[in-house]
Amino acid sequence: MEFMNKTEREILLTLANSGGKADYSSILSKLSYLPEESIRKSIQSLYEKNYISILKENNNIVFVLDKKVGLSVQYLNLQKVLLSKGLDEFKTRLLNARNLQDKEKQAEEVKNATNDLLAIIGLALTRLLANNPELTIPEYLDLIKVINDEILSKVTSTIEDSLLKSLITNILGERSEQQKQ
Repeated sequence: MEFMNKTEREILLTLANSGGKADYSSILSKLSYLPEESIRKSIQSLYEKNYISILKENNNIVFVLDKKVGLSVQYLNLQKVLLSKGLDEFKTRLLNARNLQDKEKQAEEVKNATNDLLAIIGLALTRLLANNPELTIPEYLDLIKVINDEILSKVTSTIEDSLLKSLITNILGERSEQQKQ
């Protein structure tokens, strides 16, 4: 399977957010940060792949999103909402873990919260595989990359540090007990 390029995905998302159809000038204005030639080539490619149709309305050319692609975008948005709720729960669990006195229990709760969030991400990716994955998977992965860079990488290093400190404390404690004997 080959993923769509970013410009193609942006065009499809723009059409979906415009009610499933838009004229060329509307697409250009909403995607003004992209080169016009790139937009033109991507529209042609999307048309050839049957992701969009071209209609003429009132002397305007209108691009219409394929129904299946529109549903895939809606499903992608649903997965984003579920991820957002999962992130809220994750944040709550991290705050609650911070209040725990026992560092091992604290680390365990952070680890469990992280695992639950990763399960939500994994389940979403599995579900998105059935719905135009060439569009939905890269869009979701772009979001996950930000979450990983901003949140998960910091939390996992904290977990590793906490578990490492706990392990060292246990080993040193066992050694001092052995030395006493």
